[in-house]
Amino acid sequence: MASCMEAHPDMTPEAMMELIAQCPPGPWPNAWGTWDNTIEAHRRLIDQYIDNLMPSRVATTRIRLRDAQRRPWMERPHHRAV
Repeated sequence: MASCMEAHPDMTPEAMMELIAQCPPGPWPNAWGTWDNTIEAHRRLIDQYIDNLMPSRVATTRIRLRDAQRRPWMERPHHRAV
């Protein structure tokens, strides 16, 4: 397992991303959160996370309602009480 203390300011953001993925939560070197490579690595990791999010049920319901309004034939038939 990699060590958090292997981090240094001259690493590429890609190398920092690998280290973040492999290491336990810490401890990390002093001031590592202020390094440009650490900031860029976290930005990229956040972008990856966001790109992999799936729509929630609310979003899916809204999409279905929107599609039904655009295409009435998709609506469920209404039944009247007899």
